[in-house]
Amino acid sequence: METSPFTPGQSARPTFLKVVCILTFIGAGLVLLFSSFGINSAFFQSPDEKATIREMTVEQVLKMNSDADEEYVYEVLLENEKYEQSNLINGMVFSLLSLIGALLMWRMKKTGFYLYVAGELVTYLVTLVLHGADGFKAGINAASIWSSSYESMAAASIVLIAAFDIAFIAMYAMNLKHMK
Repeated sequence: METSPFTPGQSARPTFLKVVCILTFIGAGLVLLFSSFGINSAFFQSPDEKATIREMTVEQVLKMNSDADEEYVYEVLLENEKYEQSNLINGMVFSLLSLIGALLMWRMKKTGFYLYVAGELVTYLVTLVLHGADGFKAGINAASIWSSSYESMAAASIVLIAAFDIAFIAMYAMNLKHMK
């Protein structure tokens, strides 16, 4: 445990806060990394490239799921593309905000907590404002074209991510008394 040069024997950063911050650095860093992979498809692919990829995906789905309706699969993929750019930007901006908040909390600044909370919760609000519930359903629908078990996993993932967000906010809140 680090010792503060200002108060002998007193911890500068509690171990629990260190662990939560490190987990946030890893999680937010991975979100930013994987989101950066989507930049090309979201912003730089031509309509022809998108159509080719969509057609290839329809073919793959039909091979893997013989019960799939080709027209429905195509519509879901097309619908999902409407949310691609805004969801990518939303995810990256608010993950970056959460990361900045965690960095500030690492430095024992309370303002980091409020930035972190904004980064974790405002992303849901922005999705709802921009797209309504359809913004969340699009990912679940996209998973459903592969199989019903994928659909269930997608829905469970959304709930699990929200639960992790709430848990991390609570863990950071427990450390507010150590921050200035």
